[in-house]
Amino acid sequence: MANSFNTRVTERTKFAKGLQAGMLMAKQHRGILLLMAGVMRNTGGSQLPKGKDCFNAEKKANDWILLVETMLEWKHWLCSERMDHTVVCHMKGKIKFIMQLLKKIADRKTEKNNGWNMPKFHNILHVWEDILMFGIPLEFDTGSTESGHKITKTAAKTTQRNQETFDLQTAERLVEHRVVDMAMEELNGRPLWEHHDGFSHPVLPE
Repeated sequence: MANSFNTRVTERTKFAKGLQAGMLMAKQHRGILLLMAGVMRNTGGSQLPKGKDCFNAEKKANDWILLVETMLEWKHWLCSERMDHTVVCHMKGKIKFIMQLLKKIADRKTEKNNGWNMPKFHNILHVWEDILMFGIPLEFDTGSTESGHKITKTAAKTTQRNQETFDLQTAERLVEHRVVDMAMEELNGRPLWEHHDGFSHPVLPE
C-alpha cells in the first residue's frame, strides 16, 4: 500500500451514535473507510462478519481490503494541494480500474435498485477532466460552509413544497424562526440592543 496510513490522520473516527444512526456527511465516510481498513486488517476483526456472504471467505475479505485501501489512497490523492498534469491524465485509466473494483467487489444490485447504474457513479469517469479544466478538488470544497445550510433546510421543511412559492415561504419561515430566537433571548433577560452580539453573553443581571 502507498503512504495513506503514514500521513497524519485527520479523519473523524469516533461516532457517538454509531455508523448507521442519523445522517452522516460525506467527509465522515472517510473515517468509516479508515475504520473498515483497520478492522479488516486486524486478525480478530476479520472474523467478526462471518455471517455475511461478502466476508465468509478469505479471498473475498482480501478483495474488500484491496477496495477499501484503494479508496483511501484515491481520497488522499484527491485532497492533494498540488497535482501533476501527467498524473491527472493517467487517472483516465486508473479511474476505470477503481470503478471496476467497486462493481466487482461491492455488488449493490438488488431488486429495489439499479446497482451501480446511476449518474453519480458514471460521473466518476469525468473527474480527471474536471481537474484539468477547473483545478484541484480542494478549490471547490464546500464542506466548511455546509453547516450554514442547516437552518435553511429546517425552514424549507415547514413549507408547502410548492415550486411557485417555495422560495418566498422558506424566507418567511427563516424570518419567523429568527424572531422566535430573539424573543427567547428577550425572555431570558437579554437586552434588545445586544441581539446581534451572538448567543454567548455573561451572567444575566438580577
